[in-house]
Amino acid sequence: MTYKYGYFIQKIIDEKGVGVGSEALLRYYDSTDGRWKFPENFANFSLYEMIPLLSDVLQRFDRSEKFLAINITVNQMNDPRYEWFIRWARGTIYPVDLRIEISFEPGYRPKHAEKRRIKHNLQVSEQLGVDVILEKIESNKKYLKKVRWMFHNIAGIKIPFSQYRASGVDHWVDINMGEWKRISEYYGFSIDVTELEYTDDIELADKLHLKYRQGYLIDKPNYGTLRN
Repeated sequence: MTYKYGYFIQKIIDEKGVGVGSEALLRYYDSTDGRWKFPENFANFSLYEMIPLLSDVLQRFDRSEKFLAINITVNQMNDPRYEWFIRWARGTIYPVDLRIEISFEPGYRPKHAEKRRIKHNLQVSEQLGVDVILEKIESNKKYLKKVRWMFHNIAGIKIPFSQYRASGVDHWVDINMGEWKRISEYYGFSIDVTELEYTDDIELADKLHLKYRQGYLIDKPNYGTLRN
């Protein structure tokens, strides 16, 4: 591995257990302990800086799959080069579909002008056939209020199951999985789930008819295999 930063790959399956896609996960190599970690400064990456790293991972994922998901932050979606970025990525991985997964950095609240550009880029994504998934969904009403303005322009959400495992007597869930299912049906977007670690997680996903699943129970992030 030649990069200080590099993308790992994690498989995504459907409700039948069939591999349908992969997610590209950015990692930082910490030479002090020889481990790959999530970079704390991920939000500081420009879309342009992500290109060489993505060019590397695009040689290593399974092109027989339906899609490749790439993570960016919501404030990176505010980048005026966003359309150029997804056109490059979509063309590079063809015929595999591109998915963009977006998440809010802690404390980031876009202003009116930023929301307008983000909405525009969400609409551009739809026009280009690129699904945008809002990930790292939280189970509280404050979060719902923060993100609801995006719901008409996204293709889906990705819910981490860790939000719904009790961490103590003070753990409280404002919005349970059933309520997210109702919200998704009202706005017309899909629900994916991640951080599946137990068989109970699969049973709940089956009960709610959630299509795409991801987590250590299925596959751990890995470097992938170089393909000719």
